[in-house]
Amino acid sequence: METTSKRLSGLIHKHSLDLDDISDIALSIVDIMVSEGLIPDCTDTEKENEFQAQDIIRDELTKLFNPIFWVK
Repeated sequence: METTSKRLSGLIHKHSLDLDDISDIALSIVDIMVSEGLIPDCTDTEKENEFQAQDIIRDELTKLFNPIFWVK
């Protein structure tokens, strides 16, 4: 079975996303998950659930969009 990254690599690398774009997407996803109650709102707390979720999503998107092909 092919991984999602491998299956979509031809389409993904045609996009011009940079690391800031990927971070923005991850933040948007986490914001939606918080508003849906899937992740607790950690505003004004010591908890890091939101940041951990955002980091995981960002890392997976970065792997998927493979920054080796990005031109700076």
